[in-house]
Amino acid sequence: MGGQRSRRVLLAAALLLLLPPAPARAALWMEFDPPAGSPGTRVVGRTGGNGAMASSSEGQAFSAYLVQAASRVRTPIGHVRVDAKGNGTLRFVIPEVAPGSYTVRMYCPTCTIPSTGSDDPVVVGRFRVVGGRDSSPSVAQPREATDGGAPRDRTLEPIAGLGLLLAAVTLILLKRRRSAVV
Repeated sequence: MGGQRSRRVLLAAALLLLLPPAPARAALWMEFDPPAGSPGTRVVGRTGGNGAMASSSEGQAFSAYLVQAASRVRTPIGHVRVDAKGNGTLRFVIPEVAPGSYTVRMYCPTCTIPSTGSDDPVVVGRFRVVGGRDSSPSVAQPREATDGGAPRDRTLEPIAGLGLLLAAVTLILLKRRRSAVV
């Protein structure tokens, strides 16, 4: 009876591995030149890779915002425009905002709804504003550690978690089987 139950558990765990992974966040990412600046600085952002926005039409424009993590307030900074090769470009001047770390978000329902299930603006980059409103030259601004600016690819995390679960269940069942035999 115990052997049949353990086979069922193993079969269930194996079937879980066949499930598709959770939807990935938008794979769009932008690199900025410069990657940080003070209000009034001109910045150019470009999508990574070739044809990152190929599913969008040439000339199509998507609203972009700076969003400070602490406040969640969206500050409009312009539009990401798609060229003939499907690459996106964002040109903006850093607005008068408080210094700190910001995410750059883009509103693109056709890009985000399929991958996130929401039409909220998605993070397409990170940017640091130095100086500006509410800054004091005598107070050093905290610096945030970076990982090179690229988002982590979390596509395989659900599968890895299920693999660990399957391994743990297998070890438990093998241990039980050995103790039942002895």
